[in-house]
Amino acid sequence: MSFPLSAPTFVPKNMFVQYLKNYVYRFNVDPVESAWYDRTAQKWVVTIKNMVLGLIEEYVCEFLVVATGENSEGFIPIVYGLDSFKGLVIHFSEYKNGKKFGNKDVLVVGAINSGMEIAYDLCNWGAQTSIVIRSPDDGGLFNEAGMPKHKSPNHWKGEDGLYCVGFVSAGLFGISNDAQNIANDISRIMHGN
Repeated sequence: MSFPLSAPTFVPKNMFVQYLKNYVYRFNVDPVESAWYDRTAQKWVVTIKNMVLGLIEEYVCEFLVVATGENSEGFIPIVYGLDSFKGLVIHFSEYKNGKKFGNKDVLVVGAINSGMEIAYDLCNWGAQTSIVIRSPDDGGLFNEAGMPKHKSPNHWKGEDGLYCVGFVSAGLFGISNDAQNIANDISRIMHGN
């Protein structure tokens, strides 16, 4: 799906986010519930929620592309029990500072740069801060800081058919290059070159 002809050469963030929303609507893209690598079958198993039918669907594939890097929009997943939690739940993009959290128990989910900086700020404001991070079993793609283990130009390629787009801090140009490299690599593998 092309950008409108009226779009500027350098698309602003809000226009890019709207483009993604339009893309999701036009192509009926469903949210991913979970993804894991089945070592026995040597395939990725991806569970999605079909928003039209309201069903959970499972797909098995050889390749998985993680495309949520630096230009992703804030998203708080559905977590069992979260709807009955009486405290405040916010995405890091809404965080201003830790002043209103002083002397409170705060859980920060995610330890990439933003999560660590927020946890540090909360501690400085007197909050009792805990951090939860993802499992270290990520297909060997990310380091302890949540960034690709491999350096440019091969930062986008993990193990077992796992790829990532948008984690190189190079804006839309970097994302485009990652996507092209991934497409070429998958094509090479599929055609046995």
